[in-house]
Amino acid sequence: ASGVELEEGIQRPELHYLTHPQYPLDQVAPMVREGDVWTAEIEMPGDTPVVCFYVSPGEEGPLDLSHIAYLTDRKRLQRYQHSIPIVDAEGHPVQDVEYNLGLMAEHQGRSSEEILVHLNREVSRYPENFQAHLRRWVHMSRKGNHSERIKARVKAEQEALIERYPDRPEALWWTAQIATDRKEELYRQLYQRFPENEHADEAAYLIARERRIQDDADVQMAAQEEFIHLYPESRYLDEVYIDRLRYLARAAPEKAVALADSLIEGSLIPPYDPEKEQEQRINITVLGGRLPEGYAYSLRFDLLSKEGEKGDALDLAERLISSDPRDPYPYLYIGRKLSGETGKSLLYGDSLNYPQDLSLAIEVLEAGLKWAIPKNILELPGYGAFHSFPDHVQSSYRQFYLDQAYVLRQRFLQSLAECRIARKEFTEAVPVLAEAAELEKKIERYHWNENRISPLLGEAFEHLEKWEEAESAYLQAVRQNYSDPAAESALKRIHRKQYGDLGNLQPLLQKCYPAAPEFELTDIDGRKVRSADFQGKVLTLYYNSSGNIERRSGSFPSYVEDLKRWEEIFPKDDFAILHVSRSPKIKHSLFRLALDDDGLGDKLRIKTNSLFLIDRIGRLRLRRELWRSETGQTREVGQKIRELLAEDIPEGHSTTAWSH
Repeated sequence: ASGVELEEGIQRPELHYLTHPQYPLDQVAPMVREGDVWTAEIEMPGDTPVVCFYVSPGEEGPLDLSHIAYLTDRKRLQRYQHSIPIVDAEGHPVQDVEYNLGLMAEHQGRSSEEILVHLNREVSRYPENFQAHLRRWVHMSRKGNHSERIKARVKAEQEALIERYPDRPEALWWTAQIATDRKEELYRQLYQRFPENEHADEAAYLIARERRIQDDADVQMAAQEEFIHLYPESRYLDEVYIDRLRYLARAAPEKAVALADSLIEGSLIPPYDPEKEQEQRINITVLGGRLPEGYAYSLRFDLLSKEGEKGDALDLAERLISSDPRDPYPYLYIGRKLSGETGKSLLYGDSLNYPQDLSLAIEVLEAGLKWAIPKNILELPGYGAFHSFPDHVQSSYRQFYLDQAYVLRQRFLQSLAECRIARKEFTEAVPVLAEAAELEKKIERYHWNENRISPLLGEAFEHLEKWEEAESAYLQAVRQNYSDPAAESALKRIHRKQYGDLGNLQPLLQKCYPAAPEFELTDIDGRKVRSADFQGKVLTLYYNSSGNIERRSGSFPSYVEDLKRWEEIFPKDDFAILHVSRSPKIKHSLFRLALDDDGLGDKLRIKTNSLFLIDRIGRLRLRRELWRSETGQTREVGQKIRELLAEDIPEGHSTTAWSH
């Protein structure tokens, strides 16, 4: 790469390159100077059709898998202005060059017209590139805004492609991905005409899933039965049985009971095969179970609780312990319900009238904890579906799923510690919480909600009268949660008991509040919005991670009304509200609206709609998730705003923590 203008003083430029644009995870290679030219050596897999690259003047590191869809990553991907296509002996681009350049244009947010230029070239040179046909049809539909003329053209091309390649199952497979009006017909043709094809069982599974989405009871059951009959050892068998349980629990509970009992007894499912389970695509957020047997335990527990059969529900929990299934999810689900958790049930909305037994809850959670280890979790459906990816992509995915395994184990530890504390078994709770705190260091970037480990650890130490350890844990809670009223109250108790006054507490608290990240955003009028603009003010940062929530009927109306009221009653010289959106599609707000094109959501680890309070010297002082409206939460936020407005600037600080 030559002709790169580097900032003065930069000595170590880096080459960022992508060998598989369908996975926009780049690799980084150092560059060395040879005369007037900067060079870098890279290794490419033999099947690489094109390398996209740019040169960075500093150490940026590779793109982060967990944030790949964010606007900041899109800006980074837009730097990939250069590419080296692989050509054949005659100098023509090999298959997938233009297809991958089209994918790269997608990642960069280019228009459908620009993307279609690449895809049209690809299908014209390689008409048997069926995947390229699919992407082309997708962008034709977007470009035509779903007009009838475009729909008719796409359908005609699909039929012509299938007719042209009657012996190629790929033509059916890729056409079915976008053929909304004949998807089931094409999937059925695929598995009937090509039963040995790698997608045959998936096609039959997708028919059953489509029936589920359509909510047609009879045809859904028939499709599931046909799938189970045709593919008794399919990698999708687990998900079909879980879907079947979900449906029967609502439509025919007595049949759900019979099916759950059969699954628990192990009479329907082939022996556990880790390699097969890893290939499944069960959603990582599914509750209650990843394997049909595990999900059957959780659902059976709900059905018994719904019918008021508390004794039978307790017996089922004991049976779970004795049968020792390897799926950790039912242990966590049932253990939390036995401990008095009030969260929603699997299928019935609000929490059921679950039996409560703290002693049994501890036994269930401890039994599941031995299965909640990374090695076992990574063999469950949904955790290992990355083994066919390129090596550097595979390693990124594996780390992501390993982190999710740590998250699951920490949930076990937290629930177990809560049970121990509820039983006043504080000594037993401490080592459990200590392990959870160590895991927190590994998974902190995935936590966007309130941290509960440090407050629980502080509570355990306080009851054990280990004042120094309790103070340290509570201060950590304030540090992690930006402000924790319960932890601050506990610290006041400790300081009064230990020192007789609160004179030493305030300086300790002031050191705990983290600095808010600086930002430079763009508002809807194209003007820059900088953190420095809010020097000396209390800032309410209202972050919209998806959707325009004040326009959604019934969604968080209390927050919107309170925000409007606060904007009216608090002095404009001392108080401001900024609405930040992750989506560029949002063009309207009741408040000043800015687009997050600076990675603010990444810096604050935001995954859901959130509200932050930032004090006059640029420190984070409150964080609240807005995924649901909670009674009293807005009152707490309003009170905190008043406290911050009345707060004196700490000694040694100024209002210039944020600067241009």
